[in-house]
Amino acid sequence: MILAMISTRPFNARGFYTMEDILTQPKSLLFFEDYYKIKLDEYEAAMDKLTANEIELKHALVRDLHGLGVSVARKYKFLRISYDVLMFGVILSVLTLFSAMIWKF
Repeated sequence: MILAMISTRPFNARGFYTMEDILTQPKSLLFFEDYYKIKLDEYEAAMDKLTANEIELKHALVRDLHGLGVSVARKYKFLRISYDVLMFGVILSVLTLFSAMIWKF
């Protein structure tokens, strides 16, 4: 159960980028946790800068898509382990119940 909670629990969003950070180095403007603390007018200006350069936009999309894939893969790994542990626990409980019923009679 703990592994299932870990896999579905969101991690702390950064959101600490300033307009200067965005203008000087590539940041993710497409994923909410990287820009949610920026004011709307600053975000629009940064998006205008990003969409003006087609190659930079393509790289931003690829970076974000890769990051989302890595995040989902990590969550699926923990969910798989959680289901395996749950299945083992159910099987062990059923076997324990049957063995208790057999030895009791």
